[in-house]
Amino acid sequence: MYDFALHEMLGRKTTHAAQRVVEFLYKMLPCKVVLDVGCGDGRWLAAFAERGAMVHGVDGAWTDATKLCIPPDCFEIRDLTQPFTLDRRFDIALSLEVAEHLPETAAASFVNTLTRHADVVLFSAAIPHQGGFRHVNEQWQSYWVRRFAQYGYQMFDPFRPVLWSDDAVDDWYKQNLLLYVDSLNHPAREAVERFMADNRIAPMPADIVNPECYRRVAEYDLIEFKPLLQKLPKKSFLKTLDFASRVMR
Repeated sequence: MYDFALHEMLGRKTTHAAQRVVEFLYKMLPCKVVLDVGCGDGRWLAAFAERGAMVHGVDGAWTDATKLCIPPDCFEIRDLTQPFTLDRRFDIALSLEVAEHLPETAAASFVNTLTRHADVVLFSAAIPHQGGFRHVNEQWQSYWVRRFAQYGYQMFDPFRPVLWSDDAVDDWYKQNLLLYVDSLNHPAREAVERFMADNRIAPMPADIVNPECYRRVAEYDLIEFKPLLQKLPKKSFLKTLDFASRVMR
């Protein structure tokens, strides 16, 4: 799904985000056994492992096992476009900035796979126009809220209000990171509600754009755009460049 060089490039911010979120999670819920579906190089799982959790990562055949941040025996390859079961339950399942890489036809089964493995799911996925490598199903957060609700999972927003202005966290986590809890798991649901109340964390609107993400899209770089335009016939190039210049003013 990604060249692993990208995981390394984003590594410091990813690690910082993981450590902050894991710190909050441990104040709410026990996370002794953790699953990450679409784990990349396993940096999020490493943050859980540092606190003594047993971790398991799943990702596609593109994964470079030599660059994992978790032991290779804690990882396995699966086709994420297809439903699967590991025949075990976890305290929490993660899937972070993965679902947008899968076709929309796989969205329902992907959410089903996550809920099949844990009563608590930490989830984020790219919103429309967020941009990224091979994003084929960018959706607003409310789209995923509805998907999880079909399986009886309630959405909570304990992280975004806290991370919103943290420059050391990538904007896609700050705007997309939500927690889903099986509504039948009353202790887990009440623990999250109590944590948010005790820390006076007010949930944000489900569909929201972080200013950093907005800025990145709004300041689309014409310098990178021009070489693509120059491949067009001359008249088309001039018309397109004129239009682009006007809308960027």
